[in-house]
Parts: sequence; C-alpha cells; structure tokens
Amino acid sequence: MPRVVSVSRPEVHTITMDEVIALCGGKSEVFADPKDAPGAVIFTPEGRGDLFQFIHWGEYHPNNLKEQQCIPVGYNCFDPVRNIPFIVVTATLHLYCVRRSRANSALGDPHHQAMVEQQITDEIACMNSIAAPEGREVGLRGNDQIAPIFRKLGKLSMVGKIHTHPQMDVFLSGTDKLGHVNGADFWVSMVANPQYKKLSAFGGKAARACTILFCDRAEETEE
Repeated sequence: MPRVVSVSRPEVHTITMDEVIALCGGKSEVFADPKDAPGAVIFTPEGRGDLFQFIHWGEYHPNNLKEQQCIPVGYNCFDPVRNIPFIVVTATLHLYCVRRSRANSALGDPHHQAMVEQQITDEIACMNSIAAPEGREVGLRGNDQIAPIFRKLGKLSMVGKIHTHPQMDVFLSGTDKLGHVNGADFWVSMVANPQYKKLSAFGGKAARACTILFCDRAEETEE
C-alpha cells in the first residue's frame, strides 16, 4: 500500500469517550476496557457511512477483489478517566492513488507519494474550511450551524490508514507493520474484509489490536 506516513502527527485532545459520543449526537453500548485494549477507534455515523460506501461493505462487488485504500479523518484523543487513547473518525477519504499497484507502491516514488499527500491535505483543508459542504457533520450542519464535535475539537486531521485484504483475514502484514511504526504514537492502521464484514484496528508502536466502536444516532437506535 502507498507509504502515506509523513503527514504531521495530529494534536492530542483530552476528552472522554462519553463526551465524544454525546457530541456526536448518538450513543454506543460498548466501551473499551483499558485492561484489555491499548486504545479504541470511534466511528461517527458519517465516518462509518463513508467507509462502508467506499469499500462496498457486505457486498459482492468487483472492487472487493482488489485492495482498496482509505484515509480516516478526525481527531486523536485521550480519555483521562479510562486512561486510554482513542481515535474519532468523522470522515473517510477514498485514496485515489496514481499507479496504486502493489509493486509500484513499494517503490516509494517521491513524485507519486507527493501527489497522494497533496490529495489528502487538500481534501482535509476543504473540510476544515467554512465552505465545507452543508449537511456533513465533519464541517457544517444545516446552513450556519457548526457540528458540536467540530466546534469542540476544531480542525480535522488524518488519523491513520485503512486498507482491505481481499479473500484474506484482517491482520497487519510485515509490510503493513513497517509502514505503521513510522506513524504517531497512536497512529491507527485498520484492515477490512468487506465481503465478510470484518474490520480490525491496530494502534501504538506495538500495533496492538484496538477496540472499534460505532456511534449511532440516538433517534435511530431508540425503539
């Protein structure tokens, strides 16, 4: 996969997971246990929707027969109550790479690497702009209302990497681990198998498995 590892480390926000879920306007039944997991990844409904749409979650789709790549965008956080780091994914960017074959990606061509990084930074800058598309929780909601989580935590950053493993289980290969350790202290690498609805996350320098939480709209989950 492309070695998108040189984007600057995002700011760490001190905030509890409960506060984040409340700001997202939703709820979650499961929380990460600090004794069992080194961290957690929380997907807002928008972040999950983007990812599932891009990788054709649960579908038998031609794109699922080849590796797909995405960039999670959101916030790098720390919960002082649970003493646990976590990532909030508010949007997912589909990574359209030039010559994205495995062989060419491994070459690490500086020119194509720069194009990939520019694509990412341009899209994030757009989302952080006051001109962000209306109706998206990552930027504006409605006409002039800033989404609560955006108002609380500020500008979005790239917070990890996501790629798929067609016809394989969800794990970090040797190449994946090499790319992962060049990231931030809680740089998250996620691996998905869309056809079998599997998604795993790995964080920290040791690339240990993280808990994944999906935040649902309260009004959508109430009976």
